[in-house]
Order: sequence, then C-alpha cells, then structure tokens
Amino acid sequence: MRFLARLFIFILFLFTIGYSLFTREVSAEGEFKIDYKVAYQIDKNGLATVTQDITLENKTPNSYADKFELKIGSTKVSDVKASDDTGDLETEVKFENNITNINVKFKQRVIGVGKKLSLHLAYTTTELASKSGQIWEISIPKVAKSQDSNS
Repeated sequence: MRFLARLFIFILFLFTIGYSLFTREVSAEGEFKIDYKVAYQIDKNGLATVTQDITLENKTPNSYADKFELKIGSTKVSDVKASDDTGDLETEVKFENNITNINVKFKQRVIGVGKKLSLHLAYTTTELASKSGQIWEISIPKVAKSQDSNS
C-alpha cells in the first residue's frame, strides 16, 4: 500500500513539473494581421449606421482567435450585430467610462499560417452627426492603429 501511495505522489509530482515546464500564457497580440473596411451611412435624422468588414489573418501555425473585441469611444451605440460565413455570431456589449466594448464570439476555429477569418460587424450611433442650423457636421472616427493592424 505504501508503494502505491509513493508511486501516486511521484506521478503527481512529475505531472506538475511537466505541466509547468511545457505550458505558457497565450496572448493574441502579434499573432494576427487585421484588415478593416469601414463604411458610414448617415440618414436625414443624423443616425449613423456603421458597418465593418474585418479580416483576421493568422500569423502562427498553432493559434486561433475565439473572440474579437472592439472598443468605441461612445456610449450611444445600439443595434449591434455580427456575422461570418457560418451565420450570426454572439455579441456582448458593455458600456464603461464613455467607451463601448463589443465582444464577438467566433463559432469556427481557423488554425494555420495565412488562414483568414472574416467578420461583418454593424451598429448604429447618434454621436457621429450633429446639425448646426442648416449644416450637418459629421465626425468620422479613425480606426485605432495597433501592431496587428494591416490596412
């Protein structure tokens, strides 16, 4: 019985050491190139519909994206919808400190260097256009550049 207990402890010890040596924290930063195509359509009441076609290209052989996060400097974002070639995607929208966080969860896993995952994201906002007398002033925000942004 003592032999089995010692063997169990030894195996547990080996597993713990092996696990700590061969695992690493994974971060998506630098693992994907991201292309954005953004279109703005503003109606006669100043409601802007923003559509973004986003393509993530994998730069690593073993990683995949399971979600995408977009931060918008506005809290007046509504009607958020996302889809890919499999259909509609689950979205989560959070508003904090005048910023809207949109999280999109992917259904598919695209693994391999050069493999691409495309996403269509749409939302509406009232903060891009304002009317001053007879003139509409339209503020188009710039897509934030990061090391992952390609075009």
